[in-house]
Amino acid sequence: MARILSLRAELPSPDLDLSLPFYERLGFQLDGRYGDGFALLVREGWLLHLWRTDDPALCRASSIYLQVDDVDGFHAEALAAGVEPFRGPPADRSWGMREVYYLDPAGCLLKVGQETDDDDQGGE
Repeated sequence: MARILSLRAELPSPDLDLSLPFYERLGFQLDGRYGDGFALLVREGWLLHLWRTDDPALCRASSIYLQVDDVDGFHAEALAAGVEPFRGPPADRSWGMREVYYLDPAGCLLKVGQETDDDDQGGE
């Protein structure tokens, strides 16, 4: 059986010039841009691809999840960079994660979370 060498997140965008600054404010760095159709971003060795689409419904149906070691710290950095959460500050969830959500300018959902010590927090 062939081995998987990597798994990369890809998100659609109707306008890369609109989406790129959002991810750069979150600490991603532009690693390559190929015309108006494709951009590669990197943060701490993790790759994020943005690709152009004319279908806004596709953007609203797309999401990625970043599991971090400090969701509150990530959120503080996001706020300092002018990135507001989609549904309030980080909160403990009943599935054992502390999470915060952001919408990028294209409407893609970015979930950021960390494991909690207790998997029955009684949150949302």
